[in-house]
Amino acid sequence: MTSSPAFSPAPPRSRRGRLLPVAALALAAAAASAGAERVPVLVAERGTAAVLPDPASERTVALPLAVGERASAVAGGADRWYVAGLRAEESGERIVVFAGGGAETRRLPALREAPSRFLGSPLPVAAADRLAGVAWIEGGERAQAVRFAAWDGEVWGAAETVSPPGPGSQLAPAAAVLDDGTPLLVWSAFDGADDEILWSARTAEGWSEPRRLAEDDRVPDVTPAVAAVPGGALAAWSRYDEGEYRLWTAAFRDGRWEPARRAGEPGSLFPTFVAGGERPRILYRTADPAGWAVLELDGAGRALRWAGAAGRAPERPVVVYEGVETLLAWPGTGRSGVPLVWREVP
Repeated sequence: MTSSPAFSPAPPRSRRGRLLPVAALALAAAAASAGAERVPVLVAERGTAAVLPDPASERTVALPLAVGERASAVAGGADRWYVAGLRAEESGERIVVFAGGGAETRRLPALREAPSRFLGSPLPVAAADRLAGVAWIEGGERAQAVRFAAWDGEVWGAAETVSPPGPGSQLAPAAAVLDDGTPLLVWSAFDGADDEILWSARTAEGWSEPRRLAEDDRVPDVTPAVAAVPGGALAAWSRYDEGEYRLWTAAFRDGRWEPARRAGEPGSLFPTFVAGGERPRILYRTADPAGWAVLELDGAGRALRWAGAAGRAPERPVVVYEGVETLLAWPGTGRSGVPLVWREVP
């Protein structure tokens, strides 16, 4: 499963704060696994938040947020889901985690230790039926670490360092739990020259050494997404490719990533995996024409067919299915769903 973050409407930046050449897009929370099961969506507004367990329904479950709390990401399945967020305190910010199912939600115990300082919001690392833990970015403006705390069903483990501070920023973590129960994290990190996608998996011996997911290409690679698929995982991200950001994918099998491949058109941005169909699908923003598109992949990450809707709202939609139709929908907005027309990828 993936974890769906509530992204802020800001374009990616380099380690030195230079604005990278990609349009600013307002992103709402919505991501899911590559499987066919229904998955939850986080509907977050200032001071309130709710979970939409099934995107095909408008029924939401309100989160019991206290004053000063905000939700950031949801993961899991329609019957059992998990939300991570932050609570502002005088001494700093604390991670809060909720577990939900049906119409019920409960607050999980507090983590054993408080992170020193946040740069990014936490995200639950979960499969459809269980929570493996929570991950977050911790540190100051120039030195961030990727951290994780495991959940055993009753208590939190001690905080673990997935990736220590490096030569620059570490941003935009995404998570999946493989079908053998292995937690997998991917994120974007500045290596001293440009942003690369890094990854690590948690084994019985702890987190593997962070490595590049793809070759060192000397161009920015940003905003990754990851999803478990039978026998492994798929990752997607946007790479600065011939003057434009473009969607790339890679498959994880037998403990390693296969060579990355170009999967999207110029201006394909901010991918997230979505549920539905027998094959993995990615929802992403298109720049020209401005809109949203869904890309269907095979198990190796090769693009098979796509469908898009131009000129639609900047908020990220959800993908719903009505019989044989695939629609883009914006729950809670009153907008009607947009049927997608599929086209084969040349």
